[in-house]
Amino acid sequence: MPNIAAIYARVSSLKQVSEGNGLHSQIRICNDHCEMNDFEVVEVFTDDTSGGSADRQGLKDLRKWLSRNKGKSVVVVFDALSRVSRDVKIYHEIKDAALVAGARFSCPTFRFDYTPEGELNENIQVSVDQYHRKQNAAQTRRRTHARLSEGYWCFKAPFGYRPDGKGKMMVPDEVLAPVAKAALEGYASGHFQTHAEIQHFIETNPDFLAVRKAPIGNSFVSEMLKRSIYAGYFDYEPWGIPRTHGKHQPLISMDTHQKILKRLAQSANAPFRKDIALDFPLRGFIVCADCGVPLTAYWATNGRGNKYPYYTCRGNGCESRHKAIPRDKLEMEFLRLLDELQPSTEVRDAAHAILADMWSQREAHRSERRKSAQMLARKAEAEVGKFLDRIVSTTNPDVIAAYEKKISDLQRDALVLKEEAQNLGKKQPQFEELFEQSMEVLSDPCKIWRNRDFGWKRMVLKVVFSERLPYCRKNGLRTAKTTFAFKALSGANTGDGILVHPRGFEPLTP
Repeated sequence: MPNIAAIYARVSSLKQVSEGNGLHSQIRICNDHCEMNDFEVVEVFTDDTSGGSADRQGLKDLRKWLSRNKGKSVVVVFDALSRVSRDVKIYHEIKDAALVAGARFSCPTFRFDYTPEGELNENIQVSVDQYHRKQNAAQTRRRTHARLSEGYWCFKAPFGYRPDGKGKMMVPDEVLAPVAKAALEGYASGHFQTHAEIQHFIETNPDFLAVRKAPIGNSFVSEMLKRSIYAGYFDYEPWGIPRTHGKHQPLISMDTHQKILKRLAQSANAPFRKDIALDFPLRGFIVCADCGVPLTAYWATNGRGNKYPYYTCRGNGCESRHKAIPRDKLEMEFLRLLDELQPSTEVRDAAHAILADMWSQREAHRSERRKSAQMLARKAEAEVGKFLDRIVSTTNPDVIAAYEKKISDLQRDALVLKEEAQNLGKKQPQFEELFEQSMEVLSDPCKIWRNRDFGWKRMVLKVVFSERLPYCRKNGLRTAKTTFAFKALSGANTGDGILVHPRGFEPLTP
């Protein structure tokens, strides 16, 4: 009966597979070996993972195949012992499993001899392969550690970045970088209130959908918000790499990153339910007038399977608890309220003049603020030097730890101040462009609420109202407390004040 053979080939990375290095040549060599020894090749198994791991799909499939062919004259052929495993323990576990199944090993680069001398040679070869693997891993780690210390991120590029194609550093991804930047800055500014809103923004973005289809998940957003790598810095605690200035281009400023961290520390984000949040934009903003608890929402289903949307209060002990409020009724009242907050053209012109003057004054103060930030940054760096001197002169571990924390805080403050000074020196956008963008929300919130998506509706709530809006089941929405901008813009309509003629109080002269 002829020997049936299964060829096993392995490379260490997907890159080798994509470039065609290793697998094809190994299989060709094994096929030639089988032909010379009259082995009938019936199966080929491959892997693309490290030789120090036993969790390999190709290896699992090989073991299953050996079990199905137990008792037959089976030979497992591979190019070199290191292809089976570069770990002594794993190698012998695989070999023992093959022997139990009645199979034997064959290799064109190693002669198996089941004598004490042959087993010694085999063990020596496997031990040498293990030594080379560990030596290569240690060398790779040293090189990676050095690259990280120099400011080059060596691991998988985060969302919004990609490798530069030369293997030297990462660069912003042309498609996904704007999406990541908008998500991070939106959370820092309060445009996005929860992780769920960021998740929805990314997953529904056309640029994201053109590249990826799978959902990202809430934990993805949480990790993304915490990473300083988007601000041009990174650290790697497992290897003791402190905060390092990266060579890559940042997507956001360090000041924006600090705002994100501050928001993360102040608020906890509840799990996101898309069916609720997107269908009930006022959920969490409208509060019960009886108990002050924000209204929640739900879909009610009748016996025929029809669904009806409702808001409701779930405050403990509240007399309105679990009393349903039809969504259409509440949101229609809210639209009527928004419709009353439309400033006149005269008010818009006055706002333009006032804001233009404020913009000019702001520009005049930028230089002074920049000088102040530079001075404070130098002061923080000087403090770092003082604490470093103190660390050298003390041996108390607790004191050293306290000094190191203080140094870390001062270094972070210095980075923020330097970045602030640098940003203050940059050319600013034109006033007219910013004014039009701001007035888009301020001048017609009702139109935006009717025609824009969930994110814009949350923007309207933030820009228009300074507090949550109370709702009474008997009397409807209570008086809204609007932001200063809306109070100023609606003043002429409410009779609280009059607009001054652009030329002042004095009568015109001939």
